[in-house]
Amino acid sequence: MNIIIKCKEYLFGKIDLGDDNISRLLINLTIPSILAVFVNNLYQVIDSMFVGKVIGELAIGAVAIVTPFIGIIMTFAMLVSTGGVNVLSRSLGEKDIERAKYCYGNSLTIIVSISIAISIISLIFLEPILGILGAKDELLLLGKEYFGIFLIGIPFMATAFIFGHLLRAEGKSKESMIILVIGSITNIILDYIFMIVFKWGIQGAALATTIANFLSFIYGIIKILKVSSVLKIKWEYFKLDFKLVKEILSIGISSFISQSVSNLGLLVANKVMINVGGIELMPAVGLFGMIQNLVFMPVSGVTQAMQPILGYNYGDKRIDKVLKAVKLTLKYVFFIVLFTSVMAMIFTKEIAWLFLEGDASILEYAVPNIRIALIFSAIGALQGVGGTAFRAIGMAKKSYLFSLLRMVIIFIPSIIILGNILGPMGCWLSYAFADLISGIVSRKYLIKSINKLNLNY
Repeated sequence: MNIIIKCKEYLFGKIDLGDDNISRLLINLTIPSILAVFVNNLYQVIDSMFVGKVIGELAIGAVAIVTPFIGIIMTFAMLVSTGGVNVLSRSLGEKDIERAKYCYGNSLTIIVSISIAISIISLIFLEPILGILGAKDELLLLGKEYFGIFLIGIPFMATAFIFGHLLRAEGKSKESMIILVIGSITNIILDYIFMIVFKWGIQGAALATTIANFLSFIYGIIKILKVSSVLKIKWEYFKLDFKLVKEILSIGISSFISQSVSNLGLLVANKVMINVGGIELMPAVGLFGMIQNLVFMPVSGVTQAMQPILGYNYGDKRIDKVLKAVKLTLKYVFFIVLFTSVMAMIFTKEIAWLFLEGDASILEYAVPNIRIALIFSAIGALQGVGGTAFRAIGMAKKSYLFSLLRMVIIFIPSIIILGNILGPMGCWLSYAFADLISGIVSRKYLIKSINKLNLNY
């Protein structure tokens, strides 16, 4: 009985963000965060496996074509959740509970309004959007079948997403994890039913994702009302306070920029790849994107765990703990991604084969180039820490550098230049080059800035 009680306390208990043992605190928050990200990525991997195995290589290309725009849509959720989490965690650190309640309510009002508007506008202009993304002929038809259904679930996906982030800011990272896990497991089950049993093709994959997002949304509402120590259902908390909205958005805008330029980079990469190597390269690009997501998957979990720690302790004026958390996060991220990238490079062919059917002739071209693109992943992972750290302590302007560094300053120019000089090989080299330079610059600038902040207190 005691074991059951302790397990329940770990899974559903609140973590003390003021804990002096930063290593223990970061690990306690990181484990459920990484598990949540892992399950979420696992469902995306399995979803892609169903698409590739059941429909074929062209379907992977269709999903790769729409992925940047799906990412752009989610940048709005990141914009609100990042700003909301940081304002919320700093308010809790300052013991300003009333402000935290307004932050909760305003964040939810903003995300619901934005996601509904995006979903409606995107459905109206679906075909022109797909044309801009580079879809044509059969890719356009598959893209319309997939993306049209997917867009219906955007409001549920975005709101469930922010539910999880706000709960994590309170120290309830396990509840946040379960919200994501519910949707991910549901998606995997429905993928099998809709695509294998009912044979609904790529529409079945989109429908499975939409229903899974809806269930995550419902579960999120139930849990956030039950376990949140901050959110109260009063109209006044949901009515927009424009001063608070400005603060939430000003902090979140760096995350928005980061996600937007990341997806802009994908758009540019897709265009350059098609121009220099033809549409036939898109399945290889799609495979690389899936494997890269697996490699970098833990980074999101660790930085999400770091975020409330920094916000809370910065609000409590404990800069020494902020510095320690940043250094530990950089260390964890580097060694975790070093391991995942080495595994991905050793087993590239085996991993890629999971997404393909038949003899998978694309592997002969894709495997060596994916390995080249992944070579400096562990160093590139360090770049993901900087923007999150500065957003967490409310230094939005400093985080802008990290938002632009990898994709805008390094990757986009390099893929255009190297792609046109060296062809497809130049494109693959650009990924490795961007990881190497952005990681080195990010670590040096971040440590220097936090050390300077510590001396000023």
